[in-house]
Amino acid sequence: MLWLKAVVILGGGLFLSLMELALLISVAPQMLRITRPLVLPPEWTMEISLVKSSYHRPGERGLVVMGYGPGGARDVKTSALLAFWAFLFLDAVITAAVLVFVFWR
Repeated sequence: MLWLKAVVILGGGLFLSLMELALLISVAPQMLRITRPLVLPPEWTMEISLVKSSYHRPGERGLVVMGYGPGGARDVKTSALLAFWAFLFLDAVITAAVLVFVFWR
């Protein structure tokens, strides 16, 4: 029965963290700045911007996360999103574990 609780906790944590990620990135993309130490060297800076297309699909928005430093520029969007998701996953797994052990007897 413990393995079933573990599966529910991990699945619940995955679901909650993905929902948090989608909400936070759409509402406040600047929160990705907390991942700078994980995805870029210390002397590099991170720039986060939203771009809005007006040609192919009018109104379509995109997220651009770039790192700038002595070696040039680097696209770090994927790394920043994965690191941010890891932060959210840790929080969501703890929340899911508390919910499972409180309500599932």
